[in-house]
Amino acid sequence: MSSTPKANDLEALQSLMAAVQRGSVDDLRRASTAFASGASTIAEIRDERGRRCAHTAAARGNVAIINALVSELGCDADARDDEGFTPLMTAASMGATDAVRAFIVLGADAKARTSSHRCARQRE
Repeated sequence: MSSTPKANDLEALQSLMAAVQRGSVDDLRRASTAFASGASTIAEIRDERGRRCAHTAAARGNVAIINALVSELGCDADARDDEGFTPLMTAASMGATDAVRAFIVLGADAKARTSSHRCARQRE
């Protein structure tokens, strides 16, 4: 992921994403401390498609990571990627029902929609 992190964020960013992908909340919390210096904020980090940490956690279906990202680290449960998809939509598309429930409990908009032409492109 890379949302224009400052140069000194690269190692911290790699550590953060590794924690999200591994599903370790303790590692996620440790990695997040590197961002406390005001470099980039975790909520702003995006990959080349505009997906944020919450999208990655949604795709993996890890409820503990989702809860930590949104409740503790300030990630937006309704953040949209470049295609207009929210983490909730990502979790639903992956069949991650526990993650879907978690996003709804965390306040994600269950009625959010993306334009139909983008949805059609995703199915191709």
